[in-house]
This record gives sequence, structure tokens and C-alpha cells, in this order.
Amino acid sequence: NDDNFVESQQLLAQGQSRVAQIGRGETGEEEEEEDVVFNPTTGGSSRDNAEQQDIIERVASAAVQLATALFVVLVYIFVSHFEFTLFTWHPVLMSIFLALATNGTMGLQNASYPLLSRRRLKYRHIHISMLGVASLVGISGIVVIIIDKSIEHASHFSSLHSSIGFTVFGLLIFQILIAISFLWLGPLRPYSAPAFHLHRIIGYLTLTLAWVNAIIAVNFDFIRHMEWHVPSFVWILIVMVIFISIFPRINVHKLGVSST
Repeated sequence: NDDNFVESQQLLAQGQSRVAQIGRGETGEEEEEEDVVFNPTTGGSSRDNAEQQDIIERVASAAVQLATALFVVLVYIFVSHFEFTLFTWHPVLMSIFLALATNGTMGLQNASYPLLSRRRLKYRHIHISMLGVASLVGISGIVVIIIDKSIEHASHFSSLHSSIGFTVFGLLIFQILIAISFLWLGPLRPYSAPAFHLHRIIGYLTLTLAWVNAIIAVNFDFIRHMEWHVPSFVWILIVMVIFISIFPRINVHKLGVSST
């Protein structure tokens, strides 16, 4: 009887400790998952692989931050050669949108990797905040150019650049609606996984279209023939650095696609 009493007291203490851990947001499963994580690059599952992957992710994040910062600065220098008008807000706002959206996407990717996943919640907040602001800035940039063309009585959506821009506008609206359903309405359990997969796929598609559209814009004839302009290879190099840093890091399982 004494042994049973001691055993029951030990079980009770373990249960209370477990409840306290859950209350603090701590779980043994999460800690174990972060200590030993499967590495898709090497096919291994070790702490050394996790640390190596952590360094790669930090370098990729730094590369994206530098590339997007350079892009914004070059756009600002370019528009400074013009008289500041309503149209000027379009490239300024869209460059800020691209920088925020790209770094916000990088933040969410960081939440899925070994050592960085210890700060998973922080990176998710970064993603939500940056993409939320980016969407508002991007939509504002598109609205500005629509208003400007209306004032100038210019045709709308008559070029590949404007058509892609309108597509990005529609995708941003759709992404915002999905995000709101996650944050405020709460996704229904049976449909949450497919909705998250769709949100990620459309997010990467939108980001790709936006950067391709930026390359189209900076290569307009009137820009390339200006006395001061940035060579095309510089813009392309910036986008290549961003794509190389982001797209190889996409976890296909997060997209609902099996890698086998």
C-alpha cells in the first residue's frame, strides 16, 4: 500500500508538472523535435546538420535583406531625378511592397527550420506584420497608378506590365481574405490544412509575379534611354539573389505536395 501511495504521488507530481509546461507553452515533443530534426539536404538527422542548416538560413536571410534594401535605394535614387508627382508614388510604394513581402516570406520560412524554429512564434508574427503592411502598401501603389492614368486619360491594362500588376492586385486581395479567416474567424479543422497550402502556393506565385513585373518596369524604353539609369543586369542580379535565397528553401510538404 505504501508503494502504491508513493507511486500515485509521483504520477500526480508528473501530471502537475506537465500541466504547468503546457500552460507556459512548453511541450516535450516540441523540444525533442527541435533537438533532432530531419535535414532534407543531407538526408540525415543530427545536431551538426541542424547547425549547418542554421548558418545557411542566416546567410540567405542576410542576402535577401541586402538585395531588397539595395532595390529600394536604387528606385528612390531613380525617381529623385523626376519631378515628384502622383505617378512617382507608384514605383516608391511598389518597391517598399516588394521589400516587405520578400522579407516577410523569408521570416515565415525561418520558422520552419531547426535552430531558428525555437523562435517560431516570433517569425510568424514577423510574417503576419510585414505581409499585412506590404499588402496595404502594394494595393495603395496599384490604386495610385490607376488614379494617375484616369487623370491623364491614359488607357488602363494596355501593357504586359499593367496586366500582371492587376493580377497581383487580385491575388493580394484574395490572400488578405484568407489571412483574415485564419486570424479572426479561425479555420475549420477539416479544411485548415488545404487552406494553408493554398495560401502558401498563392503567396509564392504572387511574389514571383511581382518581381517579374518589377524587372519589366525597369526595362521600359524611356527608362533605359535616360541619362541616368541602372543597367539591366543589376536589377536582374538583385532578383536572382532573392530567388536563389528563397525558392530552394521552400518546404514542399508545407505546400501539400509529397517529395516522394
